[in-house]
Amino acid sequence: MATNIVMPQMGYDMREGTVVKWHKVEGDEVTRGDVIADIETDKATVEFEAYTSGVIGRIVASEGQVVPVGDLIAIITSPGEDISSLDVINAVPELKETQDNGSTIEPAVDSEDPPSSERRASPIARRLAQENGVDLSLVVGTGPSGRIVEKDVLEFVAAQSSSQNGSDWILASPIARRLARERGLNIGEISGSGPGGRVIEKDLINHRADS
Repeated sequence: MATNIVMPQMGYDMREGTVVKWHKVEGDEVTRGDVIADIETDKATVEFEAYTSGVIGRIVASEGQVVPVGDLIAIITSPGEDISSLDVINAVPELKETQDNGSTIEPAVDSEDPPSSERRASPIARRLAQENGVDLSLVVGTGPSGRIVEKDVLEFVAAQSSSQNGSDWILASPIARRLARERGLNIGEISGSGPGGRVIEKDLINHRADS
């Protein structure tokens, strides 16, 4: 029997999530509890576990796609089950304005890139950009319709870090930066243990203990 896998609600105020990466492909067998995808919320990137066993019959949401909570992202089937007759539609409806005469006006498409503050970006991407002083207008988005996701900011910061001297472009949390300033440490010399090599508070504490 086919089981619908939907975007989970991983927090009280979560309204949507981004499928960052699929760890399984269609046809793969899965056991309940297997990590099948990475889901990005507005607070973190979380491993999403299968809540039933079977076979990945269909992946509906592509990597980088933003999906409302409760919407279908995949289907797990029994081995050998045929779901070819299922009609799965996962499209975002276009917004149209209606004139008084009943005709519709297609929304205008702006070919120019919007300002940094208006760039389409996930909540985590915006937070990382703010913490690291990144201008989002300089970041190339790889999400749907050019949406900037977490890995885009991480890759941008990493590229800047390797091409510039000093610690301005080191990926680090605000607390880690403050502690480094207070203790007169070069944050660029500290190994980060956070996501993407991000320097976090405990890295500063461990560095001081080792020195």
